[in-house]
Amino acid sequence: MTPNTALAGGESYSLYALQFAQKEVWFYVMLACWLGALWVWRRVDRSMARYAMEAISQEEDAAASVGVNVTRTKLMITMLSAAMTAFGGVLYGQYQLYINPDTVSGIGISLQIVFAVIAGGMFVQLGPTVGAVFTLLLAEGLRVGIGHDVHGLDTFIYGALLVLFIIYMPAGILGKLTERRRKRASAPPPAPAQVRG
Repeated sequence: MTPNTALAGGESYSLYALQFAQKEVWFYVMLACWLGALWVWRRVDRSMARYAMEAISQEEDAAASVGVNVTRTKLMITMLSAAMTAFGGVLYGQYQLYINPDTVSGIGISLQIVFAVIAGGMFVQLGPTVGAVFTLLLAEGLRVGIGHDVHGLDTFIYGALLVLFIIYMPAGILGKLTERRRKRASAPPPAPAQVRG
């Protein structure tokens, strides 16, 4: 699908069609959306919904027995996630002005999304951002390094790295760094050297 351009008459932007001639405008639009998504994440993380979701993930029946509305909580988070995903998809479609099934729901893009979240860290606010940067650098490195000579090699590498991250670094890159920093901060200071007289 290729959306019709609203800038055929030489206009520099169209807010109604959400189209901009200059790519710099898209940078600020995406930056604002990224900050908005981080704000939503923080609000959910600091709300009672977080504790409800943690209880549901451990044991649904026990969570329901202490008063958590399991169905309502799951639907609320699913709808919030779907709304944010749909909004991101709209922005992506308007930026590219071209959408096909492979670019939005193919196995490659699905692996990239999952890999970015797991590689960056699922339980750290900036984890998916770090994972996305890592994934994009990896994708561009593969594109420049091997080109398109070996079909499916990038998908194989994403899959292999996904398994390795799950086994050896389940907290992700940012989660591992946070964990190390926390260990250093809680380590007891070295004992002072005793002076012998």
